[in-house]
Amino acid sequence: SLEKNVLTPKKFAELTEQRRNTPTTFKNDSLLTAKLNNILALHPERYFIFVISPYHNSYFERYTNPQDAAAFLKALGERKNVMVFAFSKMALPDSMFFNTSHVNYKGAAVFSHQLKDSLQSMGAK
Repeated sequence: SLEKNVLTPKKFAELTEQRRNTPTTFKNDSLLTAKLNNILALHPERYFIFVISPYHNSYFERYTNPQDAAAFLKALGERKNVMVFAFSKMALPDSMFFNTSHVNYKGAAVFSHQLKDSLQSMGAK
């Protein structure tokens, strides 16, 4: 779904302030990770693409373990049948976010073009 509502700058500022005061921690469920790894291993003939969408920069200010998230994505991307497109830190103005972890319609349009370009360049290899 695409969010077409636009927050006022004041409301968005409130959300970013709330995010700046909220620690965020990357967590993996070991059972789900094992299932994912099993699927990837059992299907070497398939190509899996993982896309991390943009987050507002305030999302990362109190991120407690970014190295764990980066390590997980790096390990995932090292598989021969996996491509990871990490757009989480894509620079977008506040007006392109619905909240600190979701882009709005305008942001989705910009992000989609970037993703399209990345997918096309991947196909050219």
